[in-house]
Amino acid sequence: ETLDEGPVIYIKVENIKESTVDFPPKCFIDKETDELLSRSKLIENDILVVITGSTTGKVVILPKEFIPSNTNQGISFIRLKNKSNENVRYFWYWLISQKIQNQIKVTYTQSTQPNLSMELMGNFYIPIPNEDEKTKIVEYLDEQTQLIDKTISIEEKRIELLKEYRQSLISEVVTGKLKVTTDE
Repeated sequence: ETLDEGPVIYIKVENIKESTVDFPPKCFIDKETDELLSRSKLIENDILVVITGSTTGKVVILPKEFIPSNTNQGISFIRLKNKSNENVRYFWYWLISQKIQNQIKVTYTQSTQPNLSMELMGNFYIPIPNEDEKTKIVEYLDEQTQLIDKTISIEEKRIELLKEYRQSLISEVVTGKLKVTTDE
């Protein structure tokens, strides 16, 4: 049973968005339930992977704001031995890469209910470069994706302004505030 508030955040599949977890959290559990579900207790920098349902394959890194937390069987987590920021982000980038996402889609589209088994995830090939190269890869991807995200944000604002202009134009024409003339 989930609670509207409580000491432990309970993360469900629907809380996993494109690259983040819903904030503020919506579901909670009590400490007793958290102890009963001790195998699914989460810690900062766990990599969460949706393994069931229509959003199978979404991957996020659990931030410290979500501790303490726990999850259900629709989400799997990967806990790296080396929890450095670069290491966690490198594996996250690899899991959201088109190569892995295509492997996930090929697997889960073969059934009526999308599911990703832990066995399949364990068989994903992940190249592991040395620490220096891994750091360079993560820094480059962070920089480039930040630029792309900024551009997307600017274009989304432009689209909103154009929609507002469109509505304003329609309103002004149909109410007679703007006179439409023809060449005839």
